[in-house]
Amino acid sequence: MSMTKLPELSQGYIPPRIPIPFLDHYAKYMQTWQWRVMRRKAMKRAKKKCQFCAERKPQVVHHLRYDRLFFERLTDLLALCYTCHAMMHPGNEALADRTREDELLEG
Repeated sequence: MSMTKLPELSQGYIPPRIPIPFLDHYAKYMQTWQWRVMRRKAMKRAKKKCQFCAERKPQVVHHLRYDRLFFERLTDLLALCYTCHAMMHPGNEALADRTREDELLEG
């Protein structure tokens, strides 16, 4: 099994440069059957373990790259727990707050 190449976090997170009108398409895409299929495949590949920490159950699928957005490959995706997903987006306080709320609900 090949290892998924993880982003270099020591250099800090560089947010994707996605134009604002494009973000609306992204939100709509997250509701499509195509995305649900890719998400399900990424979760299945993770075998019930976060692909970053391997300690918690994955709850979200994170894009490693955005240049193939809407046409992504399975290798472009990581199944992550809420905590590790928040670490992929440092400085995103809304995501960090949502992460804390979700983890409290998960128990």
